[in-house]
Amino acid sequence: MIITYPFLKNPLHRNKSLYRLENQDYASLKYAFEGERKQQTSLSFDEKIYLDWIDAILTYQCEHQLKLAISKIEDILSRISIDKVDYLYILNTLLIFLGYDEDKEKFEQLYDQVSVALSKIDISVREQIELYIKIKYNYCYHLWKQEEMDKSRALLLEIIEFCNKYHSSFRLADLYCLLGNVTEDLDLSVAKDYYIKAKVLYLIENNEVMALKVEQYLMDK
Repeated sequence: MIITYPFLKNPLHRNKSLYRLENQDYASLKYAFEGERKQQTSLSFDEKIYLDWIDAILTYQCEHQLKLAISKIEDILSRISIDKVDYLYILNTLLIFLGYDEDKEKFEQLYDQVSVALSKIDISVREQIELYIKIKYNYCYHLWKQEEMDKSRALLLEIIEFCNKYHSSFRLADLYCLLGNVTEDLDLSVAKDYYIKAKVLYLIENNEVMALKVEQYLMDK
């Protein structure tokens, strides 16, 4: 199987910090975060929420304190309105952390809560479509880790259909790659077709690293 990962990207602020986060450059992110916190004497509510969110992620990624990171995210969620789009983004981070914590019961309960919120997204807004795809992908990833292959496969196919319906290529390569993973034991030839689609999409995205990983994996098969 080809290892793919949950997505932590959050568009609360489009700046260099988010670039570092998206590229998993946590050491540079921590340095920038500490400098920004020292310089800021007066923060707006949204800025404080954003920095607290970064702090929670660094607590896990740099300090490896998962329980504390979960506690910090839960505290942030208690301070913002459930009606804000940012609430869903931060809730997605909590879902990922609970997946790492392997708290299946709490994860499923939270996903049910997220699903209700997802049903209210505005599909005319590109970022909200991408958020929907991101959260659904993370849930499929969780199902794969739990070896619930049939459930993960069915949901992945639904998400791909959703992408096609709304003309979105967001994370489509990752969706096909994960679909290959969950299909291997059922039908290897079908799984290979999914991997080939993933490879083509990675090349279109100029993601040569993942394209080469898929190509090497197919050669080994």
